[in-house]
This record gives sequence, C-alpha cells and structure tokens, in this order.
Amino acid sequence: MYELKDDELKVLRYLQRGIPIEKRPFSTIADMLSMKEEEIISILRHLKDVGVIKRLGASVSHYKIGILANAMCAWKVDAGREDE
Repeated sequence: MYELKDDELKVLRYLQRGIPIEKRPFSTIADMLSMKEEEIISILRHLKDVGVIKRLGASVSHYKIGILANAMCAWKVDAGREDE
C-alpha cells in the first residue's frame, strides 16, 4: 500500500472539492495551497504513476444544468469481448 506524503494528501483533499473551470486550474489550486503549479502537476502525475489516481474527470450535476432525470447502464463483459 502506498503511504501518502503530506503534500500529496493536501492536494487530494483540495481536489475532492472540485477543479476550477478555467484556463490554468492547477495554477489556482497551487495559489490556494501555497504551492507552485509545477508541484501540483508533478504530484498528480506521480500519484497516477503509482496507481493512487486512475484518472481526473468531470462529474456534472445534471440538476444544476436543467436535466431532471438520468439513467446509467452497466454490462458485465467477458475479457476480450469488449469491442463486440
């Protein structure tokens, strides 16, 4: 198991609140955490490389954009048949 360093934990805790939607979100995050933008990016790359993070992605609140209902489907597919 990977043991998170203090700066890594600080970044992850901040990211759980969301990533600012702007041209340089990691610069803004760095300012908020008294770090450098390069540090934030380096930490995130490292955490991805060691498997702590799989990906960064958007999660849209459908209610906030006016969609009142949604659905999700999932399938269990045998290995090797994903493209079918």
